Amino acid sequence: MNQLSPRTLTIIISLLLALMVSIADLFFGASLLHFSVMFLMVFVGASLLIYYFVDIYLRNRIKLAYKTIHQFKLTKNLKVSIGETSSDDPLREMEVQVEN
Repeated sequence: MNQLSPRTLTIIISLLLALMVSIADLFFGASLLHFSVMFLMVFVGASLLIYYFVDIYLRNRIKLAYKTIHQFKLTKNLKVSIGETSSDDPLREMEVQVEN
């Protein structure tokens, strides 16, 4: 399955949400003009909120995680001074510790 970009995912979810709300509004007796205005308002509002959450919020969280990982990388001199207490593959070591 192809991975969707944050913008595509935002548009799809916003369209579905706006369509559901507008159809429910139309079901309760609203006019076609009210349906169109409601669809547009919900679509724009949902698009902004979802785009903020998916793209900006999650991207900042991932960037923070990568920055933290980058700060913890060992330099060659530090690795020599620590000795054999740290392995060359810390991810594999962590997997082994988690499994036990």
